[in-house]
Amino acid sequence: MKKVLLWTVVIIGALVILVHFLPERTDDSKNEKTAIGIIKKSYTPSLQLLSWNPDFADATWVAQQCPQPLCAYSDCYQVTVWVTIIAEGEKKTIKAEWIVYDKFTRYQPENAEARILFTSTFVQR
Repeated sequence: MKKVLLWTVVIIGALVILVHFLPERTDDSKNEKTAIGIIKKSYTPSLQLLSWNPDFADATWVAQQCPQPLCAYSDCYQVTVWVTIIAEGEKKTIKAEWIVYDKFTRYQPENAEARILFTSTFVQR
């Protein structure tokens, strides 16, 4: 019985030490919301996109941190929006992407939909 109790204490102690040395997981949700907010403030739908009557209330906005080999900055975020539209009588979903970087001071469209269907409304700092 004493051996089982001793081994239990040793295992629990080892787990506590292991957990103590694990790297802390950072919460990127604030940065992701900031990146999305910058794009929402900086781009508006084009006249073409508005003519298709998209329901932006149902749009899905997502931001993900880009890994460093793909981006020279450590704080790169890819912002993506999915919007369902009815274009020329056909219902489809478009996806527009931007990259936000350099401590949230720079951003640029990353695909054709972002360049054509959204219009820049805010001058970069």
